[in-house]
Amino acid sequence: MRVGYVDPLNLITDLDLLSSNIKRSSIVRSLIYAYDLPKHMTIIQPQKATDLDFIEFHSDDYIQSIKKASSTNQEEFGLTDDCYLFEGVYEYIKAVAGTTLCAAQALKNQMFLLK
Repeated sequence: MRVGYVDPLNLITDLDLLSSNIKRSSIVRSLIYAYDLPKHMTIIQPQKATDLDFIEFHSDDYIQSIKKASSTNQEEFGLTDDCYLFEGVYEYIKAVAGTTLCAAQALKNQMFLLK
């Protein structure tokens, strides 16, 4: 069985921005490497998502609101409670979405199988 790991090293600074889970991505990555798991995996390097990636799924108003990290339209876009805006949120979202799209592309290309 082939196991893939989307290793976010190139995006780790942005992924560690989530204030409710500060440095969680770094900690998880450190554990994976501490247990020498990458020798059993194919490592995939993700890239940040782009505005074009977002436009496929979201309105331009939503994207602009996220980019500005403003309190305007938060209720309209569901950005309250556990989906709040914070400094650096757009870079964080680009990193998370890019990593997710990279993993989805690997599955689509049948590099790895779901079991």
